[in-house]
Amino acid sequence: MTEAATPPVSPATAVLNQVVQNLNQGDIATATALACAALGRGTIHPLFLNLRAARFEQRGENAAALADLLHAHQIAPEDASVSNALGLAFMKSGRYFDAIGAFDAAATSAPEFASAHFNKGTAHEAAGNLDIAKTCFEQAAAIDPRAEPFARLASLAVRRGDFGEAVRLSQEALARQPGHPSALRSLITADIETGQLAGAETQLTGLLGRTGLQPFDRYMTMGLLGDLHEKKGEYGQAFAAYAQGNEEYYRVLRPQFAATAATSLQWLTAHYSSKSGIRAMPNDHSPSGEAHVFLVGFPRSGTTLLEQILSAHPMVVTMEEKDAFEESVRAFMAGPDSHAALATLAPDRLEHYREAYWRRIGEFGHARGGKIFVDKHPLHAVKIPLIAALFPKAKILFAIRDPRDVVLSCLRARFRMNPYMIELLRLQDAANFYSSFMRLAELYRKTFAMQIYQVRHEDLVSDFDRVSAEICTFLGVKWTSSLRDFSHRSRIRAIATPGARQIAAGLSRAGLGRWQSYADQLAPVMPVLAPWVRRFGYAA
Repeated sequence: MTEAATPPVSPATAVLNQVVQNLNQGDIATATALACAALGRGTIHPLFLNLRAARFEQRGENAAALADLLHAHQIAPEDASVSNALGLAFMKSGRYFDAIGAFDAAATSAPEFASAHFNKGTAHEAAGNLDIAKTCFEQAAAIDPRAEPFARLASLAVRRGDFGEAVRLSQEALARQPGHPSALRSLITADIETGQLAGAETQLTGLLGRTGLQPFDRYMTMGLLGDLHEKKGEYGQAFAAYAQGNEEYYRVLRPQFAATAATSLQWLTAHYSSKSGIRAMPNDHSPSGEAHVFLVGFPRSGTTLLEQILSAHPMVVTMEEKDAFEESVRAFMAGPDSHAALATLAPDRLEHYREAYWRRIGEFGHARGGKIFVDKHPLHAVKIPLIAALFPKAKILFAIRDPRDVVLSCLRARFRMNPYMIELLRLQDAANFYSSFMRLAELYRKTFAMQIYQVRHEDLVSDFDRVSAEICTFLGVKWTSSLRDFSHRSRIRAIATPGARQIAAGLSRAGLGRWQSYADQLAPVMPVLAPWVRRFGYAA
């Protein structure tokens, strides 16, 4: 009896088997070379695209990597490893909402894939969804109880001001990975905030003395060293620690940003210094009974405090620092040529971008209609031309704080870096950015007939009832004593910005005039800030 012939293995299957075999043996380099060669011959497979994308990322070719991963995800939408890699690529591009979708797809396809849950948590944290991030980290820890999820949970506890929980979670992380930098930082922060300065100093010395500390970890740790010196009243040493950590991090990050915020402010200022700007549309097509407010201002000017106060009003719903203008920003804020098109955009195209904004608001979990909707994002001040074109009836709350305290606070804060925040790492850059930002805001006021109400942070803190009542009048709602309860609500709500702990503590005058302790260090930028100090009525 004649045996049946074994079917021949196709070339595509043969190379796939070779790639998988090399991956199983830990030889990623050979697997990647085989995958790239196969793709070069026109053999497409999600695994090949995933491996080539990893090579692109290693070379810094992030756009090419993202293109490969999008292709792979299109071919195999239920492949958890591809979805997870796509989410990481979106994170590198700052597309946090898209990253959340990709990680969610990975977690849905593979519910026990701990990395997908963890990465989904990091994306939600980056997007400001801290409650959801906490849940994701807890899910990751339950599946695979490594150190990292506990360290991230400890960091979230610090941001809430829950230092007892932060210590417990940090110790959980350190038990699994002794010396974990993020867990140690949470412990150090808890020690500083609770006055255990000797312990904090010992831990800081050890952490900063390590060789091979990653740039981000060193940046964060130098900031804590500054906090420690400030707590001890050593302001010169505190400023030196902040400045050194920021400068080192700036040198690492600067090559990643081909253009910073300064570039955008320059061409926007030139545009509105010479042109009449954007024509207002007669109707913003808001649903009946809906009011729309944008809460803006330079970072660290008190926008988070205002948002938390307004969120305590029963007729107000707020959204904290999520950018729903993504589509219109890509279309009209990339440069002067694209921006000029906004002035002559047809009504149907305006409606398209208006609906894109509201669609993204819905995706962020906010419903339209019935209450005043407050979109809080400090840097939306730069986007006032978009607001004027798409929502000419919208009201704008513009937060103001002593420029000297603002710039100092920016140097002391540890921001998530982007083309705007990198301008706040160095003293002279931060002061110049502040001045350019405010100069542009003044031009916008002259160009657009928007309803703008300026709120001084110091007045709000010193005379809360009066100023909050004036804000309510501007918004068209009655003042209510529930606004006084904002600090209790903020302990329940997750706040994504650096000022979360201060907000949870309630109204405080502690930060007012802090710049005076650093007057000598701020002296080089006082000439830049002095015109704005006078303009906003602060004592010289």
